Amino acid sequence: VLEVSPRSTGFAGSRWMPNWNYDNVAAREYVLTVADFWSREVGVDGFRCDIAFGVQHGFWKELRELVTANDSEFALLDEAIPNDPAFSASEFDVHFDTTGFTDAARDIARSHSGGADGDRGETAFEAARKSHLSTDGPHPQALVEAVLDRRKQGHPDYSLLLNSIENHDEHRLLNAAAVDPLDPDHDDLTESAWERAAALQRACFAAAVTLPGIPTVYYGAERAISRYGTGRANVDDDGDDRGIRPDGRIDPSTDVRPGGRQRAFMNWKTYDEDHLAFYERLIDRYHDLDALHVDAGLEPLDRPTDAAATLFVRDASDVDDADPERVLVVLNFEADPLLVDLPTGVDPANLVADVDRADSVDGDERVDSGSTAAVGTVGVFEVEGSLDGTPDVRRASETI
Repeated sequence: VLEVSPRSTGFAGSRWMPNWNYDNVAAREYVLTVADFWSREVGVDGFRCDIAFGVQHGFWKELRELVTANDSEFALLDEAIPNDPAFSASEFDVHFDTTGFTDAARDIARSHSGGADGDRGETAFEAARKSHLSTDGPHPQALVEAVLDRRKQGHPDYSLLLNSIENHDEHRLLNAAAVDPLDPDHDDLTESAWERAAALQRACFAAAVTLPGIPTVYYGAERAISRYGTGRANVDDDGDDRGIRPDGRIDPSTDVRPGGRQRAFMNWKTYDEDHLAFYERLIDRYHDLDALHVDAGLEPLDRPTDAAATLFVRDASDVDDADPERVLVVLNFEADPLLVDLPTGVDPANLVADVDRADSVDGDERVDSGSTAAVGTVGVFEVEGSLDGTPDVRRASETI
């Protein structure tokens, strides 16, 4: 229903999400009173502020002053798309990085999934994919570049950014890699298609854990919810028409739609046990390795050969009592393990060897020789001296 001006307005034209007039002192005080109640009387740990860029900076500064007076460790997380370092100035502690890290992870998973030998209906899938990707698709190095771009954008050292591969507004990464969004019949996918997509999700999550930032898990990713969870649209044919355009086609941009899994029901009983174990073990190892934490530096390395892999060094030598101080990280997005020829000064023992059960080639041990390691998804190797150049990376079928 349209009304003549002046009238109330809503975010993106939606009247059921009304815009607050923060220039009105009474409205401003009311919202601050709500924040005071939750931060002081209830004692929540923090706020995630939706569409933070839709509210004036002055209000966020007032809000921060209020909540930190109630709790000096209160956390404020902003959703600004794209991320904006201006929200770091006495406002937010943590920031989304949707157009940086999250988009890069999704596009890499889509471009390297390969369609599982055409099992997804490639014509429709490719049409949807090309609206997001260049012809060749991004290289995994794009994840490293997304993190390095944060420095160029002007984010101060004390700002923390989320390394998140998916959230409720974006396509589930496993879904993006495996499912045609315009013809999302999950039952038509083969085991190999699901497995390849899940492997890419694990590689992207490994990047979230090993690169500077806050590793983030959106519920269900650890249990492959895209495959085993139930979507909220058209459940039991209840007439739910969300995500359906007037002409009957699926709208892949909506978060609740046929085949969509952004807000799927949690799959507590049926899930991929090995996939969950990967998440659990990698998170455990993250807590053990100081060189992977947010205060450790990032040293990018040159792109190795044409393999879908990326390498970088994390340096915590300036952190007190860090153990280990420096590590070489290898992330493999290929379908098969890669061989990494490690230079002198790099310990060939993979510090996360217990995370991935695929770190072997044709039954060989994870460490093939004194200086060569097989990496299934992620390898973390202690650097004991100087690293001279980029280690050689090759497929198992290739000769030196």
